[in-house]
Amino acid sequence: MKKQSHSIHHEKGFILPSVLFLTTIVLLYFSSSLLTYKHDVQLTFNLIEQVKSQTLFQMAYMQYKTDYLSQNIIEEDVDYSFPTGEVKVKVIELGNNIQLEFIIQTNNNFNFFVTKSSNSFTNVKAPI
Repeated sequence: MKKQSHSIHHEKGFILPSVLFLTTIVLLYFSSSLLTYKHDVQLTFNLIEQVKSQTLFQMAYMQYKTDYLSQNIIEEDVDYSFPTGEVKVKVIELGNNIQLEFIIQTNNNFNFFVTKSSNSFTNVKAPI
């Protein structure tokens, strides 16, 4: 007659492998949750920096529009400093239009680049 397996029919031989398997599953779940949390924190940081960059772009564009475009003046390079970062505006003339290039850097060294075309001969004043 064949011998029966000791680990299947007796309790002492079955508990250790099942506990190790359950521990492995719990540790895998815990480590994947930690990695997901770390990824979410990085995504949140990047999203906040993106919003800051967009805000800096809007503030710099309105400031440039108020200072120069409303008076039909074209200034080549302008630097703006705001509480949340720095913006450099470069101007490229394209016939009747101008192209504004915004180089944005937040206080956390997040770099952002935006290009906006504008008609240099429209006398549109920025809202106050």
